[in-house]
Amino acid sequence: MKRIKAKKKFSFFTLAVLLLSLVLVSRAASCIEDLRYGFFYSTSYSAQDYQYALQYKEYPYLNRICRRDTSSSSDPFIQACHGISDYYEAAILYHAYDKAKNNAAAQTELQRMNACEASYPDYEEYFRDINQLLASY
Repeated sequence: MKRIKAKKKFSFFTLAVLLLSLVLVSRAASCIEDLRYGFFYSTSYSAQDYQYALQYKEYPYLNRICRRDTSSSSDPFIQACHGISDYYEAAILYHAYDKAKNNAAAQTELQRMNACEASYPDYEEYFRDINQLLASY
């Protein structure tokens, strides 16, 4: 007698794994494209973006757009926003170093904060606000 080979059916599990693998590959490709966009394409922000960040006290957003802005604007307001962003970054590091009892690094960040305050005295209210915000942590 001859043996009859039975056709193997794809089980539900095999089909689900195959489908989920395809979804995973497509999502990975999408993530890689997003990373390429973030690293290789220049970004320019308007004064309204900076004004929004200051108006609503979104200092992390301000810091992010200052780091990503590739335009070299000579607008005094935008340059002041970059100074406020530098102050915010230095203040975060100062508070972190101060809590970690790293006095030398904390003093370096304190000097950066003082330099930003001296460079942009008209924006003192934002510096006070950043200090109050970080003191609450």
